[in-house]
Amino acid sequence: ALALSTVLFATPLAASAEESNLITVMGNLQYFMHKTALSLDARNQELVDFYAHEIEENIEQVEEIERFKQHNIEKMIKSTLVPAFERFEKSVKKNDLDKADAQFADMIEGCNSCHTQVQKPFIKIERIKTNPYMQSFAK
Repeated sequence: ALALSTVLFATPLAASAEESNLITVMGNLQYFMHKTALSLDARNQELVDFYAHEIEENIEQVEEIERFKQHNIEKMIKSTLVPAFERFEKSVKKNDLDKADAQFADMIEGCNSCHTQVQKPFIKIERIKTNPYMQSFAK
């Protein structure tokens, strides 16, 4: 009886933990993307480099989430966000912030494309110019 109750109740808890993990990683990704955008706006190459690395680490964490409900998150991220990020990262490494800024918009588009694919188009990411942080992004 105990084994049966463990099986019956483990699935909803696992799904809940899976969803919580995805939401946490996506929140972190959004946080670092916003800081990257503010760094791009300030033309602060050093901060853009720093936050680009943080974005990459969070994308890698999302890639570890193979499935969410019926969706293959790993595959979706690799087809939407990863290519856009790689183009962005290449421009950042070349210190071409103008091109990186344009490619940053492609990353946001990749996020929104993925949200649409998982039937969550109401989660719309957009670039915001305001700075809510106790941090200066100036050089």
